[in-house]
Amino acid sequence: MAIEVSVQGLGSVGRAADALVVPVFRGDSSHLHWRLEKPVYQAVERLRRASGIDGEFGSVAALETDGGLLPPTVVFVGIASKGELTGPDLFEAYASGVRRIVAGESPSVALLVPDGVVPGAAEAAVTGLFAGTYRFQRKQKPKKLHLRRGVILTASALDSSGLGKLVAIGEAQNYAFELVNRDGGELTPPHLADEARVVARQAGARITVWDRKTIEAEGMGLLAAVGRASEHDPQFIRLDYEPRGTSTGHLVFVGKGITFDTGGIDLKRYPGLPTMKGDMGGAAAVLSLFKALPVLRPAVRITGLIASAENAFGGASYRPGDVYRSYSGKHVEIGDTDAEGRLVLADALHYAKELNPDAIIDLATLTGSCVVALGELFAGLFSNSDRLAGEIEAASRLAFERFWRLPLPPVYRQQIVSPIADLKNISSSRYGDAIIAALFLKEFVGDTPWAHLDIAGPSWVDTDTPGYLAMGTGYAVRTLCRLVDPSSGWNREQLKG
Repeated sequence: MAIEVSVQGLGSVGRAADALVVPVFRGDSSHLHWRLEKPVYQAVERLRRASGIDGEFGSVAALETDGGLLPPTVVFVGIASKGELTGPDLFEAYASGVRRIVAGESPSVALLVPDGVVPGAAEAAVTGLFAGTYRFQRKQKPKKLHLRRGVILTASALDSSGLGKLVAIGEAQNYAFELVNRDGGELTPPHLADEARVVARQAGARITVWDRKTIEAEGMGLLAAVGRASEHDPQFIRLDYEPRGTSTGHLVFVGKGITFDTGGIDLKRYPGLPTMKGDMGGAAAVLSLFKALPVLRPAVRITGLIASAENAFGGASYRPGDVYRSYSGKHVEIGDTDAEGRLVLADALHYAKELNPDAIIDLATLTGSCVVALGELFAGLFSNSDRLAGEIEAASRLAFERFWRLPLPPVYRQQIVSPIADLKNISSSRYGDAIIAALFLKEFVGDTPWAHLDIAGPSWVDTDTPGYLAMGTGYAVRTLCRLVDPSSGWNREQLKG
């Protein structure tokens, strides 16, 4: 459902909407003094004291008012202390506050923005608004969403162009939510290709899709192997977006699209299996980026590649000990059929390298090891280019997403050397698998500036959090959008410098 979003000044708090979301610092509400009319501030502060909320992160309190100086409903959300506050915290707080409003019947909500507290506070409000409105329901009588309008109350400048981009990013983010949350039996690789065709048409992009027969004929032996046991053909999907005017470079985004991952012969165990419909989070991020491109209007050529398969098991399954020829010509020994993501990405990454782009960025729900290392709130970032890694980190800060760079130590490469093939897909050690997987992928990109984003942790949450419901999160979509947004000012022509 479309949400109408507008920006208003701080003088319209009382009449802006039917409900109001107010962020509150732990132990300090003085940030509310900025430019609020004194009677309004006093009314907010009285209500905050009555709520008992002290700003503890994740705390939420909703109160009714007399509808005078303030809207009928006010929701306070805790955002920790000033010294601890980060952009992601603010985004998650807004999403949590809006979700409380959505649970009621208010047709509109206003979000009060503490300008100057963190960079891009108004942007956090817009994208948090969209995250808070999302719900995934498969019920006989789904709860109706009443919210139709959102208002950003801010003293900072946010023009219509900037707001339009933020709305497009918010909508793209919610599209990724929807893709990741669909049943594995519904969103199969061919259905994912159908989604890509719709997105390509909307974005004005060209699209090419290879089915099982073409994948095998073209020599993508790893992608073909992973999809062997499924009745649903694996798909290799390519989308191409050309900028208006002169292109300033070429970026390729590669998404892992395992629409359901049983683990293959090395079968996964419960309780992990039900979440494996979300193993195409990287592919969802790539498609969602294309969804936003007509509004973002990047100055670079953008190619999206998705290697999609269902990692099923049966008589045709690929097996531990098998050796397959990759698209690059390198032969890979299979040590674990549940390390399938790096296999399908390897074929796609070599294809990407042959396009001679300025940079390649892959996204994948790749390893549980990365979740062990960084927890569920941070994605891992690996790169052979300090400059590219720096651009991604800067974009993630603008997007209110958390990434942490991890190493690519050459000394670990010996762990993927096979005695019978060029490489093996896992290490004999059970430690550091996120690094091992990244080193495996690095073998297929050559000297091209490349980054690998392991989003396994934050791409799915098992319990409701301040920012997300217990399901797919659409992680990395906002970062990709910020990375290609020309207003961000990154100098991509120098990536190879």
